Amino acid sequence: MGQGIQAAERRDLPTALGLFESALDAHPRHALAWGNLGACFYSLGRYADACDAFSRAQALGETSAPLLDNWGNALARQGKLSEAYKKHAKALELDPALPGAEANLGATLVDMGRPDDGADHCARAWARHPDDQVLASTALMRSLYSETLSPQELAAGHRRWPGADISRADRHIGSTDPEHVLRVGYVSSDFRVHSCACFLLPLIRAHHRDSVEVFAYSTSHQKDPATVEFQRAADHWRDCAALTDQDMAHRISADRIDILVDCNGHTSGNRLSVFLFAPAPVQVTWLGYPFSTGLKVVDARLTDMIADPKGASDALHTETLVRLPGGYHTYSPLVQPPTPLRENAQDASGMRFGVFHALAKYSESSMRLWAAVIKANPGSRLVLKARGLMDEPTRAKVLERFERLGLTSSQLDVILWNSVYGRHFEDFNCVDIALDAVPYNGTTTTCEALWMGVPVVTRMGDRPSARVGASLLSQIGRQDWVANTDAEYVRIATGLASSSEQLDTLRSGLRQEVSQSTLGDASVFARAMESAFRKLWLERTGRSATR
Repeated sequence: MGQGIQAAERRDLPTALGLFESALDAHPRHALAWGNLGACFYSLGRYADACDAFSRAQALGETSAPLLDNWGNALARQGKLSEAYKKHAKALELDPALPGAEANLGATLVDMGRPDDGADHCARAWARHPDDQVLASTALMRSLYSETLSPQELAAGHRRWPGADISRADRHIGSTDPEHVLRVGYVSSDFRVHSCACFLLPLIRAHHRDSVEVFAYSTSHQKDPATVEFQRAADHWRDCAALTDQDMAHRISADRIDILVDCNGHTSGNRLSVFLFAPAPVQVTWLGYPFSTGLKVVDARLTDMIADPKGASDALHTETLVRLPGGYHTYSPLVQPPTPLRENAQDASGMRFGVFHALAKYSESSMRLWAAVIKANPGSRLVLKARGLMDEPTRAKVLERFERLGLTSSQLDVILWNSVYGRHFEDFNCVDIALDAVPYNGTTTTCEALWMGVPVVTRMGDRPSARVGASLLSQIGRQDWVANTDAEYVRIATGLASSSEQLDTLRSGLRQEVSQSTLGDASVFARAMESAFRKLWLERTGRSATR
């Protein structure tokens, strides 16, 4: 994310937006004002408006590297990846020292399905600015998509995040009554229509208020109908997008939070820097990031035995791993999806294997696995859907990569991306079996497929991000769809494809299986979370429960 846009994110954006619009009413040819207006639009999630403002600025003579870099970010958010790449490359050419330009170029490469190339650029950007926490998080997030880095190398990288070695043992503890209602604060940029919301909203709704009191600390300026639902579900809503780290930490401390939960990890919009102030006696991370934060000041990471088996996984984390029984996700779609159907089921065109992952997960290993499945099932097709495939040059390169793996155009279908949330569920009616990615499994896409009655085949790997699929499938009792080798992955997919009757049964009954499992029962999951919170807090206060 470009530096101009970072500055915009710590403002009162509605006020700033009004000021820039007023200035442009008086001076419509003020190029810099158009650029700043575009930065505000970007932070508000109005990406098309941002691009229009940046274009106006350029037409009036503003061609600076920050403008081009920010413009590239707005284009990338709309799936216009080739154009975004050109903007970032030009920005880097104009100012090789611009913080963020190479990282944004690298992030765009990852989004184009070139995870290793992109991760290299992000790492170089961080190396050039080693104390920049935003660049560091950008590099760490993109490193998870790389299959050339070992789990140990990933862990070492996360421990180098600026501030990761800060440790604060002298944190203020409020009530020491072992039975008091815990004040739990969730910190997230995703209290909106976002993949993480499908897991976070059902938990907040299901919390027992005689056990926890929920505070929601929103760190994003973007708001939509889902935001309203979060505001209703939480006991207390705190809009922190315009606050500095220190002011936000003071707000949390004033709220006397017992358990502070980071829901972002190193994803975009994170506020891990707030946790460095240690505003709560117990600080944990959960949900949005399938790896360690690397921060000593984060006490625990909530996970399970499948995603993070004891032993090797503990060594990858600076946090204590708290393994929840029955899985570490609960899922509920934000809208009511359509009825699961098998449209044109196993007609003359054969089985349809679906890949609905973002292009960042199109690693070489993933694509080889998917191609092997199609080759093992004559007459089958690979159905692809991703926002990045809307970009014609990017789509052409992805299809070329499949052709080099031996697939023909007749074996590949690309379906259009639908930006209207909820409409995308219908696309699962066009596939029979979903294929997971490696080394970064799907999470939301897996849950959506299962909810629409589509079985998912996953491949276990050597890191947490490569075991999320196995964790989710274990929650619904479908461990038989989990492969430990490439050959087993192909065998499981082929076995599912061999019985159209079995697929029909799954299509009509899988949603109920999910609903009745620990994955779909938010109340059961909430009790497990509350128990974990209570144990962590009691350990911190040196008390024991009496009930």
